Amino acid sequence: MFLEDASFYTKVVKQLERIPEITEIHYTTGRYSIFLKIVSKNTRGLRNILNEKFSQLWIADRNLYLLEESLKTSNIKVLDDE
Repeated sequence: MFLEDASFYTKVVKQLERIPEITEIHYTTGRYSIFLKIVSKNTRGLRNILNEKFSQLWIADRNLYLLEESLKTSNIKVLDDE
């Protein structure tokens, strides 16, 4: 989700927290300001969330949708600088 102004972040997060299908909200740098994780039963449910629940919120000027997570790991190794 791209915000026109980073100062909108706190207000937007408060609005997004009201949508129960959103399970994660991440603030980012670069082209997009917020990454969201949305859980739904199927694409019809996702379309409903995006069209009906997001359309009620005037929060973003454009969005990008990722439909599949190819890799998720919690096994992260941090390398020493030695």
